[in-house]
Amino acid sequence: MEKIGYHISHEHSIDYVIAIGTGGWLLAKILRNNLPPKNGLPVTVYSIGILGYDKDNKLLKEPYVYQKLPPDLDLSDKVVLLIDEVTDTGRIYETGYNYVKSLKPKKLLTAVLHKKASSTFLPDYVGKYRNNRWIRYPWDKVRWKKAKTKQRI
Repeated sequence: MEKIGYHISHEHSIDYVIAIGTGGWLLAKILRNNLPPKNGLPVTVYSIGILGYDKDNKLLKEPYVYQKLPPDLDLSDKVVLLIDEVTDTGRIYETGYNYVKSLKPKKLLTAVLHKKASSTFLPDYVGKYRNNRWIRYPWDKVRWKKAKTKQRI
């Protein structure tokens, strides 16, 4: 992330960061904290949700955007960064890219922590190129243990 953030902040003035949920949320927050402020305020972060699998975890024919950006959000004069943690096949990222591009931002940049060899989508900024093995991120599959008492914290 440090390498990606360094290059982005030295090459572009980002107006909005858009995270592809849920994997992009943490990375968007980290980048937001390290990008130069806009008009004295932190860069605004938005999120989109894209489904690529059904409820039984079977691959959908086409991914689709189920959580969109606010309808009154004007991107026409904005430099936008779309971010996710990994691009496996490229289908999710391409769907997100096409959706945000349809909103006609001034410039749309893309970044990913890991790009797998199987991905057909090549982001502008890649943290690391990886083989096609499964990547376990520390923020995946965290389960809260049930409290042994009903006491509030």
